[in-house]
Amino acid sequence: MKTLMVLVALMLPFAAPALAGKGEGSISLQLGGSFPTDEFGRMFDNGWEGGLSGTAFGSDQVGVGVDGLYHR
Repeated sequence: MKTLMVLVALMLPFAAPALAGKGEGSISLQLGGSFPTDEFGRMFDNGWEGGLSGTAFGSDQVGVGVDGLYHR
């Protein structure tokens, strides 16, 4: 099952232009863990992140997107 998930994740970037139709857009919600990468002492001071992402496709291959994230 883990191998299947990895294969699907590797195929998604190549399928994205084919799935993006002209003039369409998408809005998505982002949730997950946040891990600091600056100081070694804070390495395990984990938090969470949440955000909103929006993309508008002008053609079959090109899109413009905006992301807004909050890390705690």
